[in-house]
Amino acid sequence: MSFRLSWEEAIARGYCSASEAPTVKESAAPKDSSKPAKPKRESRSASGPNIDYPDIAWLPRETHHSRALQSLLKRPELISGNKEHFDQVYIFHFFEIKYPDLHALLHATPNAGRRKGVERGHVLSEGLRKGYPDMSLDAARGGYHGLRCELKRKDAGQRSISEDQRAWIERLTAEGYLAFVAFGWEEAIDGILKYWKSPQA
Repeated sequence: MSFRLSWEEAIARGYCSASEAPTVKESAAPKDSSKPAKPKRESRSASGPNIDYPDIAWLPRETHHSRALQSLLKRPELISGNKEHFDQVYIFHFFEIKYPDLHALLHATPNAGRRKGVERGHVLSEGLRKGYPDMSLDAARGGYHGLRCELKRKDAGQRSISEDQRAWIERLTAEGYLAFVAFGWEEAIDGILKYWKSPQA
């Protein structure tokens, strides 16, 4: 599967303004027939069996999210064994572009389960809690104090949810948070957006 997006397409779709695109201007100058036409800028693309992100994923930005996605663009094999990671990267990239106010209140919690040895002991001693949801949105909406989202691969299934993760979901729900497990980036974005658009508490 392949996805392509040129700067012209990005502007037309409202992903960015012409001022953000170094090779595109709001109003093009009249063409001079005496000069040879400049070659069209090549569209960006990424392909791979697990790469299912929309065109906006490949829009370059000066962010850590974008830099990670640009690395994936150059090396699609990075997706292997890292789908959940890149799904979360894309979620933050999407909100940074489309909903900057939401993005400003959205943050990630490092995963203790993937750390080993001294590093694991170090972060746990500092207070990192095993099983805490991956993403937190610190905005009160719809009667909730905030949102907590545990992200899983789209094809992961219920068995992928650990006992610690289930316990945190139940505990946070009891304390007035909207806490849920999302399977894949689409489900996560839909759930976060639905919450964000709910009436403010």
